[in-house]
Amino acid sequence: MAPKRPTSFFKDTDKKFRMLQAWLILIGRARTHQTITYGELSELMFGKLEPQNPLMRLGYLYTYCEEHNLPLLPVIVVTKKTKLPADMAPYSPYKPDGPDPNVEREKVFNYDWFAIHPPCEGDLHD
Repeated sequence: MAPKRPTSFFKDTDKKFRMLQAWLILIGRARTHQTITYGELSELMFGKLEPQNPLMRLGYLYTYCEEHNLPLLPVIVVTKKTKLPADMAPYSPYKPDGPDPNVEREKVFNYDWFAIHPPCEGDLHD
């Protein structure tokens, strides 16, 4: 009997499961010191037909990183226009009392993401 093929991410719609997919993509980018736009991330996750998917909320990952004293991994997801994190983030350029996004990005780039266990669906919440 042939082994069952893994389920495609494209067929899954659960937000927490999608954030695990985003985690994998982002730690790969962090390893090579690259940012990624929201559009690029959305296209990788949802395909070209759905470039601005509403499931692209990264709050689950922000919360997980904050609760586990990790660098804020979503800081490397930037807007196309400014090349900075979106203004919803705690380090937004529009929040002068927040952390510097460049400093936060370097923390993400210099962290050994492959040395830790990734979160599971039960670990993620807003």
